[in-house]
Amino acid sequence: PTGVPSAPATTTAPTLPPSVVPVTSSRAPVAILLPAPTPTEILFPSSMAPSTNAPTRHLDLSFSPSSIGTTTVDTNGREFFISFLRSVDQLNSVELHLAIPDNVYVPNVTVNVEYPVGSFFIAMNVTTGSPTILLLPSECASDWQPETLLQPQLNSVRVLVDQPQHNISVTMVNRASNTYDASLTLPVDALGHRYVIVDTGSFSPEFVITAVEDNTTVTVLSPMDNLFNSGSLVQIVLDRGQSFYVMGDQFEDGNATLTGTMVNSSKPVAVTNGVTCGQFRLGGGECYHAFEMATPVRAWSTFYLAAPLPSQLGDASVYRVVVWESDTNVTVTDLANGEVYTFVLEDGTFWESPELSGGVSFVANKPIFVVQLSTETVGFPSMVNVVAVDQFQFRHTFVAIEGFNTSFSIICHNRDVGGLQLDGKYIPQIHFSPIASTDYSSAVLPLDDGIHSTESSFTGHAITVAGYSEPSSYVYSGGFQYYVEPTILDDSRRGSGGRIRNPDTRNMTTDSEQQVPSIHEGDLA
Repeated sequence: PTGVPSAPATTTAPTLPPSVVPVTSSRAPVAILLPAPTPTEILFPSSMAPSTNAPTRHLDLSFSPSSIGTTTVDTNGREFFISFLRSVDQLNSVELHLAIPDNVYVPNVTVNVEYPVGSFFIAMNVTTGSPTILLLPSECASDWQPETLLQPQLNSVRVLVDQPQHNISVTMVNRASNTYDASLTLPVDALGHRYVIVDTGSFSPEFVITAVEDNTTVTVLSPMDNLFNSGSLVQIVLDRGQSFYVMGDQFEDGNATLTGTMVNSSKPVAVTNGVTCGQFRLGGGECYHAFEMATPVRAWSTFYLAAPLPSQLGDASVYRVVVWESDTNVTVTDLANGEVYTFVLEDGTFWESPELSGGVSFVANKPIFVVQLSTETVGFPSMVNVVAVDQFQFRHTFVAIEGFNTSFSIICHNRDVGGLQLDGKYIPQIHFSPIASTDYSSAVLPLDDGIHSTESSFTGHAITVAGYSEPSSYVYSGGFQYYVEPTILDDSRRGSGGRIRNPDTRNMTTDSEQQVPSIHEGDLA
């Protein structure tokens, strides 16, 4: 790749603890851990068969969100365990952008930060109405030792709000001279026991798993043979704040991926996944670091809508779909031209779309997860989590990172078009375009640097924030909320086909003649 080596050389990380000594203080951090939920997930059976305990509900709907429960979990919180990933450019600036949600009416909150977890780093105030930026040692990202397999490492960050009644949002940012990325982080109460890794493919895919409680047993099953020297299955025990870091093959023809790797733990864990050097379409172009904090399986759903990313990242996207349970029937519809892809996924495999423009819908009979990729043939490489329709929020507080030409996209129900507010002002209806065959619309708007908020009245909405500054870009999705694990929906209209990918199989069939189902308000009742 141009400008950055296509296959970065392996470097030996400094011996832990990091060479940058944390700030010392006599003040002990406030350590209030939320009680662990009763585990509902099972450890991997030898057959990898899905759990049979999940309730089943059959609905005569072609499109429908998952069931709604009574307990709401969202992406604002008071305790966070955060793990950055190694970047191709390790001369980087590692930052946390902290913000108070706009519906919290306090002038400031006090936050204690530990780095590594268990070692006091700094106490700071987060002020309402402006982002508070914390610069962390670059070793937060660079000190991971990929050669130290099956050994816990201590290189993660803990953020804790002093006041138990207040929540904040935290965005992680990894800046380097030629490659940036960002991700919204998840608080402890939004974490889970089960995850599936997603990356972009390319050089050096990576992920890190961090325990939030002592004596956490983590089991990892990878579709990549011999990833752990002894095979594709490994189990490790982590104490609070310890992490398990994994990097895939750095030199495997530029198309290595860990996508489909399954993570199961006895207690909740935090997971970050991505790629050290992402060149999403081979044959030229630059290589970029990309990452997202992974969403746990309990927060997955069965109905997703995606719209084009903000324009500087290109008009087309590629999507990756992963599953936890085998025999998951998925229908993907390119709403702009009516082309439909139907396929069945098994655990450990994933589906990758061709480049799609315009709105795209994803419907499944069991919970799935969707990641949107912008490729360098249509813009700057990036990856971002797609938010399920039934997890849209009414309010978002988010940050436009300084030094970028930043914009954001919105997906909302048509009832909120003209009534959705940005920073307390209504967004004119003219900015919105309908998403074909649905009751939803999307818009892309520019942003000034700093903190922003959106609010809708009738239904929730989703946002994606993206910034561009030659030669780099960043993108991250806004917050989401969820209630209970989704129930299984009717699959009577699902067909077969699609492009299903695992390390050994790539095929693609499409059915452009299949009738495109429409999404209407009655379907979402």
